[in-house]
Amino acid sequence: MEHKKESKKTAVDLSELAQNVKKWVVSPDGQKKIEEVLENSKEMTSKLREARDIDPKSLHEPFTL
Repeated sequence: MEHKKESKKTAVDLSELAQNVKKWVVSPDGQKKIEEVLENSKEMTSKLREARDIDPKSLHEPFTL
C-alpha cells in the first residue's frame, strides 16, 4: 500500500492579508495599477461592443448554411 505525502500548506493570516491589501490599494503603485486595469477594461468593453454591432444592410444579404 502506498503512503501519500502530506502537502505542507502555509497558513495565511487573513487579517494580515487584508491589511496588506488595504496598504497596496491606497499606495501610489496600487492606484496606478488599478487605473491601468480600469482603462484596459474600458477599452476591451468598447471593442466588444463594436464587435457585436451588426450592419443593418448585412441583414438583407443572402447567405447559405
